[in-house]
Amino acid sequence: MAVVGSTPFRKYTARRALMYVPASDDKKVAKAFATNADCITLDCEDGVALNKKVQARLNIRELLEKGKPARKRRYELVVRVNSIASESAVALLNVVDICKEAVNMSETSKFQPAALLFGSDDYCASIGARRSESSSEIIYARQKVISVARAFNLQAIDMVYIKYQDLKGLKKQAEEGARWGFTGKQIIHPGQIDVTQEAFSPTSAEIEWASGVLKAFHKHQKEGEGAFAYKGNMIDMPTMKQAQNIMDLSNAIMIEK
Repeated sequence: MAVVGSTPFRKYTARRALMYVPASDDKKVAKAFATNADCITLDCEDGVALNKKVQARLNIRELLEKGKPARKRRYELVVRVNSIASESAVALLNVVDICKEAVNMSETSKFQPAALLFGSDDYCASIGARRSESSSEIIYARQKVISVARAFNLQAIDMVYIKYQDLKGLKKQAEEGARWGFTGKQIIHPGQIDVTQEAFSPTSAEIEWASGVLKAFHKHQKEGEGAFAYKGNMIDMPTMKQAQNIMDLSNAIMIEK
């Protein structure tokens, strides 16, 4: 994989679209498993009414006991809990019977965080910001999430675009996040999947450029040259790493299909 300094990124797992689905709603859960979302997140937090929390916990336990439903392409199944300090989170852990297992795991292996997610609405509520279509009020926070995540070799998952029927606006925001360095985006509706996953996938032009850069890089390395010119641009190690990032992402997505 690509490297930052001397530290390699973790093995890439596609989380281009991380879709929340209320675990209390059997129909929505079944529909979610029929989609091609990279990551399906069973929600027991904000997406579930207080009087449905118990049912959501029971549904999650049943799903985990059965194992995630089979699908043509690989995907990740995640559970979203309330604040770990809340009674709701403790209740969920007890219902799914993983508190003891978590203790055992902590004694035999290290818990490995995989990604850092940005909750834009929670953040705005905390600081008293007013939301705008441009999201200029949270640029600093979004970009800091990327910097912190990458500093610890974690994926950075961008905020939800709440206008779920506005695919044009979603596309613009998702492409912006991808350019900034986010590796995926949280979504709340199946209709957002394709636009989001396309935004966080390398284009054919990017793959062609990256492949050409890497071939030229290895050629010049054998010839004892460091920086070199490629199609009118000067290529050095940072540019080569950018090209490697693109190829790693492309290869991982193809493998997981």
